[in-house]
Amino acid sequence: MRLHVFEPEYQDMVARCEAGHSPFGVVYSQEGRGGKHSAPARLAIGCTARVHSVEALPGGRKKLFAYGEDRFQILQLKLDRPYPVAEVENVVFEPCRQEALAELGRALRPWVVRYFEILVRAGQPSEDMLQLPSDPLGLGFLAASVIDVPSIEKQHLLNTLDPKVFFRALTLMYRREVGVLRRLMARDLDRILKNSQLN
Repeated sequence: MRLHVFEPEYQDMVARCEAGHSPFGVVYSQEGRGGKHSAPARLAIGCTARVHSVEALPGGRKKLFAYGEDRFQILQLKLDRPYPVAEVENVVFEPCRQEALAELGRALRPWVVRYFEILVRAGQPSEDMLQLPSDPLGLGFLAASVIDVPSIEKQHLLNTLDPKVFFRALTLMYRREVGVLRRLMARDLDRILKNSQLN
């Protein structure tokens, strides 16, 4: 994810993360615009993010690029700091046989490839797009992070503890989005052909 950090308290948070080589937590909040420091819902599931690179900007602002790492669940919020802090515990998938995971990954992979191929044809950045992880969980988490859907849909995936439900929901999302992109491209092609005939 890419972030523009401009509030002094979050500049301090980033500096602490960099100094300690530690991640910070990201939690989706439907109350996010309700106030300066709206607290995420209790017991929400979020994701740790580790700082990869920082670009310093005038006025102490920073452009931040970070990678997601581990899911966590909020146990207790502490709102007595300049920015929200929480006690958390890691969240992992329920046990699943490797054979079942491999089958779920095989069902998802072609849809992710089709999605990326359409983006490449539409002129989106193509570098490393089709170099997908070979392991099913790596593929699943990457696919969930890059698909362009509303945040609330991604949050539903993040909340899912059953890997079978996660993969099936993600595969359905990709099938839907591939269909939408194909229809949009077909409309653009029709428009281009009509314009060329008029000229």
